[in-house]
Amino acid sequence: EPNETAITRAVLEFLNAQPGVLAFKYQASPTALAGIPDVLAIVPPHGRLMALEVKRPGQQPSRLQIRRMQQLSKAGAACAVVTSRDEAAAALKKITDPD
Repeated sequence: EPNETAITRAVLEFLNAQPGVLAFKYQASPTALAGIPDVLAIVPPHGRLMALEVKRPGQQPSRLQIRRMQQLSKAGAACAVVTSRDEAAAALKKITDPD
C-alpha cells in the first residue's frame, strides 16, 4: 500500500500533466495556516482553486483539516479528500466537466 508521500507525488504528476493546471504541495511551517490541504492546484480557464487533502486508504482527515476545507469551499474552492491519482482525476473532472 503506498504511503502518503507516494500518493501525493502521483497526484502532483497527474495534475501538472494536465494543460494549464499548476499544482503544488502546500508546505506547513511555523508561520503557515494549519490544516490547509496537502495539494493546491489552480485550474483553468478561470483560475479556480482546487484543494486536495491526500490520505492513505482508510485514513480520515482531522477535524481541523475538515474545517479548513469547509472554509475554502465557502470561499469558492473545490475541495476533496483523495487516496489515489484516480480520485484526484475524478475531483478535477468535477471542476472541468461538472455535468
